[in-house]
Amino acid sequence: MSAWLQREWAQAREQLEANPRLRLGVLAIPLIALLYLNLLLGDARSEQQQAIRDLQEQLLDAGQLAGQDEWVERLDQAHARLDDQAKRHFGSADSEAFARADIQASAQALLAEQNLEQIRIEVSTAGKADPATGLIPLQLRLAGNAQGEQLYALITAMETGKPTYRIDNLNVQAQRDSHLVFSLIGTAWHRPWSSAE
Repeated sequence: MSAWLQREWAQAREQLEANPRLRLGVLAIPLIALLYLNLLLGDARSEQQQAIRDLQEQLLDAGQLAGQDEWVERLDQAHARLDDQAKRHFGSADSEAFARADIQASAQALLAEQNLEQIRIEVSTAGKADPATGLIPLQLRLAGNAQGEQLYALITAMETGKPTYRIDNLNVQAQRDSHLVFSLIGTAWHRPWSSAE
């Protein structure tokens, strides 16, 4: 095997001595490799420098923001506004029984405002709390007779009152004397019983 290697090495040397272009080509290979390596290192260095500049800008921005205490004040204001909205739209009670009683009482008040009598009122038991918000749904079912304007005003009052109802189902049938037979299902959401104020 070593004789074969010696013979091949001798042939390669003879070819290199006889052909000056081949010698230049062989010498150019390491130079090309070094040039390519230099380009790769230059690109990597440029990327690192840009990453360092980006991090310095982020650090500068964070330092400027850290010195400002108005963000904490804004956060407190946003929390206060969200709490006010939650109080307007969602019910609060100490227990499910109190929540159901509050819904029953508010439904009777809404019906009295619209001069609606003999309306059947049913309040469901509490459903499962929403996993994202923790809000607990309770359904209100109303059924009876009303005139069109009364029913429209009732729905508007439910959708804008406290607690705010989402109308899930409404069935209406026309009767004589401009009366409508209706059944309505609305969902009111309550904050968890332990967080009621």
